[in-house]
Amino acid sequence: MEQYEILIIGGGPAGMMAAVSAAGQGAKVLLLERNSRLGRKLLITGKGRCNVTNNCGRDTLLNNIPRNPRFLYSAFAQFSPEDTIAFFENRGLPLKTERGNRVFPVSDKAADVERTLESAVRDFGAEIRTGRAERLILEDGAVKGVLCEDGTEYRAGAVILACGGRSYPLPGSTGDGYALAAQAGLAALQAGGNAVDAAIAASAALTVTEPTSSGLGGDLFAAVWHQGKLIGLNGSGALPGEADTGAWEGLSEIPEKSWLPVTVPGLPGAWAALQKRFGARSLRENLQAAEDYARDGFPVSPVAALMWERSARRMEPLAGRPEFEEWFRVFTKDGKAPGPGNLWKLPDHARTLRLMGESEGQ
Repeated sequence: MEQYEILIIGGGPAGMMAAVSAAGQGAKVLLLERNSRLGRKLLITGKGRCNVTNNCGRDTLLNNIPRNPRFLYSAFAQFSPEDTIAFFENRGLPLKTERGNRVFPVSDKAADVERTLESAVRDFGAEIRTGRAERLILEDGAVKGVLCEDGTEYRAGAVILACGGRSYPLPGSTGDGYALAAQAGLAALQAGGNAVDAAIAASAALTVTEPTSSGLGGDLFAAVWHQGKLIGLNGSGALPGEADTGAWEGLSEIPEKSWLPVTVPGLPGAWAALQKRFGARSLRENLQAAEDYARDGFPVSPVAALMWERSARRMEPLAGRPEFEEWFRVFTKDGKAPGPGNLWKLPDHARTLRLMGESEGQ
């Protein structure tokens, strides 16, 4: 069986660019796509013309992202719209800028963008194969490859999931990448739960699998449509009762790495409130899947690994300070964040979820 350094699942624009980047740095890369051709969804974007990017600076681009632009800061900092334009034009695809600074190929054909990407994948030496991934192969605490529907196994030192969402099933966007959190919610429904039970289960799973975006110390806001009425829940955390409000005096801003911005977590109580009023299962049952992921381990996704590594770099200057010892113990190994596909366990998190469930969020 042939061994690859990097296996990429999903041959859309993200998967092809990942293959170009990895193979361009000398890695032995396999790009696995379920469809007979790459980039099928790209062909229908921009009404068949493909809006490649926007001809503006990084900050302008981020300012026009309506929700959580900081999530994309690292990606745009490393590969800006200017870099995107240069990539395609340097590979022989002329581009043009239209109203609103939108960038399209001069030919007005999305197929030319797809051909340019696929040509780059092949030119850099990445191998392309057709097959639908059925499950990841986990060995010795890390993802070692993938098993396809037809029984074929592909092995690699690292696996990148670039499967996309469920927006267009016909060209292949069937949501294969929504694994762990979605499975937790589905399990709640299959066990007799309702939509609220599934939402709680998925939310709990995300505190495990996406620790840089979700956490047990966070808040929760919910909108539930119930019996013809829209009901809202504000699960934001309150200031600790014994907090010294005088600590803020003289500050122009709240220090990020201190106890001052820490509030009483609103999430556990919000889960309990939702479950008590709307749920069909117990909170203990709804948190079980997340507890299992935390105790038995979960493969770290590429996006989570990127954000995790960024957090670890920001925390490096604080290593050795007693108040941050637990952070390094829980979220790093030898001071390093886990990489894509690594199997990561959070046993203390699992215990906390169990106690939350048993106490109904108390």
